Amino acid sequence: MINEIRDVLTNNDLLIVYTWDADNLMAASIITSYVLNTGPGRLGYLAHEDFKPGVSFIGDIAKTSRQYDSVILLGPGWQGPEIDLLAANIHGEVVVIDNSWNYIRPRMKNVLYFNPSPRGDSRGNWPTVSFLVHMITRSEYYLEIAASIIAMMGHGAISSRIYQNMMVKAGLHHILDKSIPLECSNKLWGITVSQNPLSFKDIPRSLVESGYDICMALMKDPLVSSYEVLASEIVNEVLKSRRKEYDSVRLVESDLPRNYSTLLLTSRILLRSPVKKVVTAAKVSSGYRFCAWSLAKRPIASIVGDLRRRNAKAKGVYQGQINYVCGEDLSKSIIERVLS
Repeated sequence: MINEIRDVLTNNDLLIVYTWDADNLMAASIITSYVLNTGPGRLGYLAHEDFKPGVSFIGDIAKTSRQYDSVILLGPGWQGPEIDLLAANIHGEVVVIDNSWNYIRPRMKNVLYFNPSPRGDSRGNWPTVSFLVHMITRSEYYLEIAASIIAMMGHGAISSRIYQNMMVKAGLHHILDKSIPLECSNKLWGITVSQNPLSFKDIPRSLVESGYDICMALMKDPLVSSYEVLASEIVNEVLKSRRKEYDSVRLVESDLPRNYSTLLLTSRILLRSPVKKVVTAAKVSSGYRFCAWSLAKRPIASIVGDLRRRNAKAKGVYQGQINYVCGEDLSKSIIERVLS
């Protein structure tokens, strides 16, 4: 499978479709670097926040993909039938690289589906999509992988075996030098929290073509630093939103619409003992959008199937301490079910 995916990356014009969060932005950047260094293929980008694609969004991808040979899906959280629907409208291969909870695998022959743990992994062996991309491309972006893990795990990253290994390979100490990948991860969140994916979808190429390694490009760009400041202000506004406490669960509800990166990052920041689960929700036109993060041993990502059966958009990841689910088109009663 890895060799087949590597062959697609090396020999084709590619449309990279990636979820708009810190990890997948890094994953898209690493793939961009690999393609630019190994082949003459053209690259295009679509960034999105859609965990259950409708016919219109799949149509948009299919239409855009006509200019390319293959489509790369990074961290979509889509289930098999949705991937198959896209693949049926694509003339070339559809490569899916994901570590999300998946209870229905795709069946179309033109799909290359790389997800080592579709039911999650309590040991956290596949912590980020960026790490999966690293496995495929054999990149030497060790600092960048460490940054992607910190982005998703926060300070808990120091206990990750994968993070420790990446830091060693980068020539850094996993605790004493943690501030370096942390700064890089903060820049990634700065972009995805504060900016619109439609306007910034091409940023992976800008980072790679800067002349620096990806983290260095992020840390040297004063514009990215301004995005980080703006993102911090947005997150602080959400942190001040009204809260409700349910035993060991905390609900934070924002009256203003927020993107997934904001809700995901805020719930991760708020998750600490004795609170075992944090749900951050924001009103949108179709109901509520939310992200829930948990320290519990039972993966909350496993509730994705239940949410999908209620026709809600949902994506879940369970990789050790990375244990979250995000969803949309939800009523308050369904959010309360998540809380229970």
